Amino acid sequence: QAKELEEIEGAAVTREGDQLMVTFDSAILFDVDSSALRAASVDLVQRMADVLARYQETDILVMGHTDSTGPEEYNMRLSERRAESVGAALRTHGVTASRIRARGYGENSPVADNATIPGRQQNRRVEVDIRVNEEFRARAAGQG
Repeated sequence: QAKELEEIEGAAVTREGDQLMVTFDSAILFDVDSSALRAASVDLVQRMADVLARYQETDILVMGHTDSTGPEEYNMRLSERRAESVGAALRTHGVTASRIRARGYGENSPVADNATIPGRQQNRRVEVDIRVNEEFRARAAGQG
């Protein structure tokens, strides 16, 4: 699954145990101050959905993040709308709705310094956390 996700342009994939994290720069997915997927990014999300739909034993958390520019409450709502937008696109392209949750974190989880332009750019992102679900984990433990 990780190898397939790494082939998606603009997707940075990291692995920690049985968890995968796929990170997209918000500029790839959205126009400034928008939560509507850019036309050019729909294919990227569809390709991700195609991979995720084949791995039913995983749960997906879509997380939206912003930089600290602008009011904190506004950033929180924007990050929530962006996470929901990606989640909705995954559902539209075949990922089972019950596997997907979406959350916005606003400016509360920076990965870089908001005092710099490159730092703010890194903080504007959408992360897709993919984990083996508890049911599959329990079945696997029962077989071991």
